[in-house]
Parts: sequence; structure tokens; C-alpha cells
Amino acid sequence: MCWGWVSTTQEALSVSDAIMQVLSERRFADLVTVVSGAVASPTPLGAKLLIERDGAVTGTLGALALDQRVVADAQRVMNERKSQV
Repeated sequence: MCWGWVSTTQEALSVSDAIMQVLSERRFADLVTVVSGAVASPTPLGAKLLIERDGAVTGTLGALALDQRVVADAQRVMNERKSQV
């Protein structure tokens, strides 16, 4: 896993560009989007994190610890092949 959050080939890509690339290449990935949160949260609503099966991560939820927990969760969900909300 690249913990700089993007692989070298994806450095310049925004999350939406990365999503379009994943879709066009028919790769497997999870997209995490913040839809609610506490008022004092450092994570803005709408923040996105794209996690690919190979461990490549694009975007951030605004806090490294949160990103790490979400990436671990997403990898578990991808391995189980079950959606989760």
C-alpha cells in the first residue's frame, strides 16, 4: 500500500479522475464518501476516498487516522465482496 495516498502514476489525478479511470478500466475499487458528521469534525461533508483492490488510495477524508481505519475497512469489505454502509 502506498501511504502517500496515491501511487506514482496517479499523483496528479483528482478523485473524480481516478474514479473515471477505474471505471473505464473495469477495475475493482471502493469509494468512500462522507455523508454526515459532527459539527466540529475536521472531515468535510462530501470528502471522498477511493481505495483500489491493489491498495492504491486516492483522496483523503481529512485525518490520517480516519483514512487508515477506512482503508482497512474497505479492504476487508472488498475481500468479503459485500457492500457496507
